[in-house]
Amino acid sequence: MLKIVLGSGLVLGCLTAVNAQALELKGQVLDSKGFAVEGALIEVLGRSGKVESDAKGNFVLEDVDAGTELHVSAPGYSHRSLHVEAGQNQIFVRLSETVIEQIDVVGLPLHASALESAQAITVVSAQELADKAQAGLGEMLKSVPGVQSSYFGPVASSPVIRGLDGPRVLVTENGLDTGDLSRVGADHTVSAEVSTAQQVEILRGPATLFFGSGAIGGVVNVVDQRVPTESENSAYLNYGFSSVADESQAVAALSRGGESWAVRGEVLWRDGDDYKLPGELADETGEDRLDDTANEAWRYTLGGSWLFDEGYVGLAWEGDDKSYGVPGHVHEDHDEHDEHGDEHEDEHEEHHEDELLAEHEEHNDRVEAEVNQDKWQLLSEYNFDSGFFTSLNSKLGYSDFRQREFHIEEDEKILSTELKRQSWQLRGDLAHKEVGGWRGAFSADLRKSDQQNAGEEAFTPDSKTDSAALAVLEETHLGNWLLQLGARYEYSTLESLAAHDEHDAHDEHEPHEGHDDESYVGDFDFSAASLSAGVVWDFAEGYNLGLAFSHAERAPTATEVLANGAHAGTRSYELGAIYEIHEEDDGSYHLEVHPDVDVETSNNLELSFRKFSGSTAVILTGFYNEISDFYYQRNTGLHVDDLFADEHHEEEEHEGEAHEEEVHDDHGHGEDLPVYITEQDDVRLYGLEAQLIQGLGKYYKLEFWADSVRGELVDGGWLPRMPPARLGTRFDFERGPWLADLGVTHYMEQNRLAEGETVTDAYNLIDASVSYQWYAVGSDWRLSLSGENLGDVTAYVHNSYLKDEMPLPGRNLRLSLSANF
Repeated sequence: MLKIVLGSGLVLGCLTAVNAQALELKGQVLDSKGFAVEGALIEVLGRSGKVESDAKGNFVLEDVDAGTELHVSAPGYSHRSLHVEAGQNQIFVRLSETVIEQIDVVGLPLHASALESAQAITVVSAQELADKAQAGLGEMLKSVPGVQSSYFGPVASSPVIRGLDGPRVLVTENGLDTGDLSRVGADHTVSAEVSTAQQVEILRGPATLFFGSGAIGGVVNVVDQRVPTESENSAYLNYGFSSVADESQAVAALSRGGESWAVRGEVLWRDGDDYKLPGELADETGEDRLDDTANEAWRYTLGGSWLFDEGYVGLAWEGDDKSYGVPGHVHEDHDEHDEHGDEHEDEHEEHHEDELLAEHEEHNDRVEAEVNQDKWQLLSEYNFDSGFFTSLNSKLGYSDFRQREFHIEEDEKILSTELKRQSWQLRGDLAHKEVGGWRGAFSADLRKSDQQNAGEEAFTPDSKTDSAALAVLEETHLGNWLLQLGARYEYSTLESLAAHDEHDAHDEHEPHEGHDDESYVGDFDFSAASLSAGVVWDFAEGYNLGLAFSHAERAPTATEVLANGAHAGTRSYELGAIYEIHEEDDGSYHLEVHPDVDVETSNNLELSFRKFSGSTAVILTGFYNEISDFYYQRNTGLHVDDLFADEHHEEEEHEGEAHEEEVHDDHGHGEDLPVYITEQDDVRLYGLEAQLIQGLGKYYKLEFWADSVRGELVDGGWLPRMPPARLGTRFDFERGPWLADLGVTHYMEQNRLAEGETVTDAYNLIDASVSYQWYAVGSDWRLSLSGENLGDVTAYVHNSYLKDEMPLPGRNLRLSLSANF
């Protein structure tokens, strides 16, 4: 049906587009009272460049075809889209005043913003990001309705969107995957840096059409200027100091350009100690700081572009060197190993010559992670002057990521784990002209990643993942209605290199075609199809309704499928979805392999109401998401010493049955770790997000917001680590050079618990900021003072793996100074 609708529109449009004639279009932009709007930006969709309205609101556009879509925007006004009719040479545009800051999304091939999309979208501006200056992406974005933080310390914090995180929330930079390991485990940092970003775009709900199956829960796209798209001569400097961790951060950026070229370089440095605990908690425990929360980072970017009338081509390199503490680690090694464990270790070292494993006595030590990443991005945009297609945006990315973890004993660093990931991605978005009233774009996406794991955190075998996808998105305006349709097909393969090595070792001379040995679980292939349909109805001036339905499928990750080992970061023993635990008559246990795993399937319905004109703005969104074959970690209630007793190890060693695998605690994390196994089940997630913004005269604004999500198994029971409901309020003041705000967020008690979870108490977080801006010595300056957790309350994050041992930081004051030259 989708193909018929889109195909019919394209054919009809091709027959009518022949008669379209280019013309000069004059226009005027007015506000709701009929006064001229100066400085409004008028964009012809599908064409590079914008024109600006003059003091009388007038503008002129050259060579405009009939049926062309215009987009008009201005600060303090809601955006407006309209079409040029045949023979029309003059147009009047009326914009409605609004208290909602509306920023366009650049990560999608078609135009979108918070008030013009069927799906919930939020865009965080560069100034807001610079003021917060958090080390972790999740902490930077947790004040957005519908978004919270997984929180594994201030650095390893990842966004949680509507209760989903990890491999279901894709984090990208300029539309390309970050190439790190943050989607694999909560204790891994997100490599994307937002302190220097132009904006951060958050798409809540399934965004798989143009971002891939990993975006089944949403997308966070960090947009920066590493590849310059226009010629400018500017510089930016920023320095900030935060009291809670005695942390300093400095950023410097320089842009230079000529008529046909542009270059840009950025440097970021951050250095912070372990953060201070809230005063009440420090008094109770006798410890004033949380161990293993210090961090240090250097980040460099250098990019250059060739600029031409039709677009640009640019290349950028990024180098990251980061070290940070991994809180909550307990490391328990034993000098003695059983015979079977030694055999397994010898075999493991044969395939991982660079692995360094150490023998230690039982201890509770500190752990530090070092991250090094080289990243390249080749970005281009070309706008066609004629023909069926209007623009081609291409993106090519390469990442070489390496993370090493060290145990620190008496100032000696002992390498325990080394994780590597090399990844490629090639993506192209090809937009076409309006045809039969339909505008749209086609997308192709190729990805390849190779991951190697060695050491005691190597609970997942080495693996390779490849994927290829095609997608199409079309939209049309029918009077006051905007209709959006989309489809994507993705094929991916997952290859376990360890399984290949093991299979080769067992029978070097047997061909692998067909894999007759049922214990062989090295190769998987998945087909994922996604469909979406959305409509936005402008039913009155300054009001609209949005309705979106999406069917999205996701292929599982290597960790979800193949995990088999101790994960000290989350203090658990993790088993992938290919394993089943069976209990024998004598009370012992063994694992059986069942390599049949399915894609995860989501059916999501979302309804939004928006009032955006005038001094009062309201956005209400409700969503309901049913996910079949949902991958989640279930607490088995067993521990390692229950599951794999020594006598059972010896028995299985001699039996050597093909259908059973033994799990060895070779990595030395103790025998008391709880065992979690990844299972597939049907679940539902549903919730609400609400914002009310009230303008109070010329200088003041008051905002109320709330969000809530519930996740439950269809057969009964709650999903683990579901974030609590929240209520928030914020008061803003802006007059002349002064800006100030005061906010309070109430986190409700979370008592809807999965097996093994405990209640998380309610708490209130208070934050505030004040800043002053001025112009001096040819530069714009800004001095800011902000505070977080001003009440110095003790607060725990329910969706953290180590909730009870990782409270949020105490009171923090941050002073920052920035200058734009």
